[in-house]
This record gives sequence, structure tokens and C-alpha cells, in this order.
Amino acid sequence: MFGETQREILGVLSQEQERRILLYLVERSSCTQKELVKYTGVSASTINWHMKRLIDARLVNAKREAQFVRYELAVEKERVLKLLIIQEFGKDLQKLYPK
Repeated sequence: MFGETQREILGVLSQEQERRILLYLVERSSCTQKELVKYTGVSASTINWHMKRLIDARLVNAKREAQFVRYELAVEKERVLKLLIIQEFGKDLQKLYPK
């Protein structure tokens, strides 16, 4: 049903913070680590961990700008929203049809 890339992306989206970060980027187009720390309330090192996973999944790009890194979506906003819907739908299906 899903290829390896899609499974990797859905695995990343199983993390609540990563979903929140993606929604933040959908709303704002780009942001810095400092903005994400303020928005999520987690440490800078935790943001770095989540951003590495999102970058590895090819959902986010990082661009160095002087003293900081700016993050932006690597895919269209609509694709991110579709992936988030699929991930949420999958959780609901697991509740209805547990293994």
C-alpha cells in the first residue's frame, strides 16, 4: 500500500511535535529555531532533533542565514495537509480495528 518513503514520512508524523511544527510551517511558510522553541515550549536541542527527522524525511529544508537557520517546507502545503489527514485517519482505523 505504501512505499518505504511514505512509511518513513508517516512514522515521522506519528510524533506530535513534528505534526505541530509542520502545521506551524504551513501557516507561516518559514521560521527559525528560536520561533519554534517559543511556539512549542521545548528546548532548542529537542527542536534540532525533530527538525533533523523532518529534513531526513524530505518534508523540511534548512537554510543558513547569517547567525541562524531558517526552516521552510520542502513540499507543497497541500501535500503536508494530506499527509497529516492520512496519519490521523490511520490512528482512527487502528482504534476501530486493533491487531
